[in-house]
Amino acid sequence: MAALLATVDPGKLTYGQPQGWNCALCGKPLREDQLLGTVEMTYGGDTTEQVELWVCRPLCRAVAPDA
Repeated sequence: MAALLATVDPGKLTYGQPQGWNCALCGKPLREDQLLGTVEMTYGGDTTEQVELWVCRPLCRAVAPDA
């Protein structure tokens, strides 16, 4: 999972992804999920927060076609 987490650009996440509503990798709404890891996000240029990112369970077909 660490290798997948390294591919995530926090600046490109949509609103629902850091909220845990959408998969951090494919962007689809989460039904069943698993923790990918945490990233540091900056809001408004000065507020920094550690955010948990969640992904599809099983992993998204776009990321893991054999899942």
